[in-house]
Amino acid sequence: MTFKIILHHPSANEGRLELEQRAAKAHAQAAATYIQDLACPVEQKSALLNSIKRCQKD
Repeated sequence: MTFKIILHHPSANEGRLELEQRAAKAHAQAAATYIQDLACPVEQKSALLNSIKRCQKD
């Protein structure tokens, strides 16, 4: 599935920060949904999430 998105970036720093936060939240929700829908044991899903968290800290 392909989406075409037109994004108009805010010019103020406050608006940019809000956009970054909203985008990060959307990406996190998409990743969580994808992992939840995987056909693997809960332990593997948990390990995958922990791996992602470790990568984010680095």
